[in-house]
Amino acid sequence: MSFKLYEKNVYLDTCISQVKEIAKENGKFSVVLDQTVFSPRGGGQPGDKGTIDGHPVLGVYEKDKTIFHILNEAPSSKEVYCKIHWPHRLDMMQNHCGEHILSGIFYKEYQAANKGFHMGNDYITIDMDIQNVTDVMLRRIENIANDAIYANLPVEIRLLESMDEAQNYPLRKPLNVEEDIKIVTIPEVDCVACCGTHPHRTGEIGMIKILKAENYKRMTRIYFKCGKRALEDYRLKNESQIYLYQMFSANESNLIEKIENEGKKNQELKEQLLETKNAMYEWEVSRITEDHDFFYHQIYAFYDMDDLKRIAKMVFKCKDKLLILASLQKKGTLLCHNGSFNIHCGNIVRKYIRNTSGKGGGSDKMAQIVFNSEKDLDTFIDEILLQVKKLEEQHVR
Repeated sequence: MSFKLYEKNVYLDTCISQVKEIAKENGKFSVVLDQTVFSPRGGGQPGDKGTIDGHPVLGVYEKDKTIFHILNEAPSSKEVYCKIHWPHRLDMMQNHCGEHILSGIFYKEYQAANKGFHMGNDYITIDMDIQNVTDVMLRRIENIANDAIYANLPVEIRLLESMDEAQNYPLRKPLNVEEDIKIVTIPEVDCVACCGTHPHRTGEIGMIKILKAENYKRMTRIYFKCGKRALEDYRLKNESQIYLYQMFSANESNLIEKIENEGKKNQELKEQLLETKNAMYEWEVSRITEDHDFFYHQIYAFYDMDDLKRIAKMVFKCKDKLLILASLQKKGTLLCHNGSFNIHCGNIVRKYIRNTSGKGGGSDKMAQIVFNSEKDLDTFIDEILLQVKKLEEQHVR
């Protein structure tokens, strides 16, 4: 058994410990100490980070009342200096206690139970067994939660020896352990069994910010951040907002309106561009269909590969044709027909792509290739034209 110093003083970040046991597991070393400041993973909360005699602690877990510390290297001394990474501990404390507050308020206000809790590096979630959570409900929950922080309520920790003692507490959810029970109580807010680390008072959480809610397995998944995480999130979003103010020459009162107006303008420009392109497509298609040769080839300065495919599709509705169309913009070539010719476009492209910088391929009716340089593009087109001319008398309509 390891003596859990963090249960006596959650703010203790260093200690001197005696090594009781070292075992090698999957190339790592599992170290057992007589006492530890390292809190193990559990209850949805990751374990502490830090060092033991300067060696980084990769993980901490508890099994059969013994705490195991995972290291890359085994300590060389029987007496070791342990130091947790305090910013990580504080982050865990703030966000785990914030989860208690949110879960307790959801339970009291809407009789919703917490069915899942995840505390990751990027986000924290709780899964509440309630559906159709509205923005009004979220704002209400968030306000009550932060009021609990401003009130700087005590976070009371009680260690119980049996389930019988727990009967005296208004627990939010049933116990799932029978001994060494730790009850965390925030007066008038929450009461639940929990093995994680928590601050002494709610004011240390700083703030709670609900980010969003989404439907999840007939429940509602709530995303939130607390404390320094919430501060960093605000800083990031504030920087983005300032950037948008500058981009749109806007302020807090008209930013959304200006973005919406810009979106409408962009949509109008897209529609105008599409109309212009369609007219250009039709003009180009008329040129191609009026040509009487077996095949048609053209190099375009401004069309991209999607434009070329659109033109080809329109041509094939009107006429059987083998097309060799190239885009200088994308340094690409399109070789295609509508199935009326006994020519496998993909095989031709793959045959003559080998000695170029091009990448591509395709099917029997359509193939495309893109090059790193215009020189390779020109060389490839010349070779394809030569081969197509040889096939001109052999094609089967």
